[in-house]
Amino acid sequence: MAGGNAQHYAQIASLAGFTVAMLCVIAWLFRLSALVKLISDSVLVGFKAGAGLTIAMTQLPSLIGVGGGGHNFFERAALLAGQIGHTNYLVLAIGFIAIMLLVFGEPLAARKNPSHSALLLCQSSPPACLGFPRLACPLREIFPLACPPWKALR
Repeated sequence: MAGGNAQHYAQIASLAGFTVAMLCVIAWLFRLSALVKLISDSVLVGFKAGAGLTIAMTQLPSLIGVGGGGHNFFERAALLAGQIGHTNYLVLAIGFIAIMLLVFGEPLAARKNPSHSALLLCQSSPPACLGFPRLACPLREIFPLACPPWKALR
């Protein structure tokens, strides 16, 4: 829709955000929350499962260090299955370690432990420092200040 124009992307995102906000205000004014009770649990479970699978399928290529692609769930799954042999094990190991830090670091964060900041630093800095932008993981552009230019790691 935006045709690669960053300003147009921002305009579309702003319009979508304001539209959702207006719909939420209208729903609140007319007390439409009662309509949610009319949606069966099986429909909600199916929606949540579909959303979870779609999100997982868009993130898996980044986790294993391949390009991915596709426009829908089945196309993404087929492309991922074809690229599974090109797994970048360094990217996979760092991703696995980051997931473990999230899982086991959550109790520390819940207790407001001071190591929470260190946990966040451990999750964001190593991928950028290890040169993941060259490995189809453009973290350097997302976190430009997270990593000093350590030539020894490259």
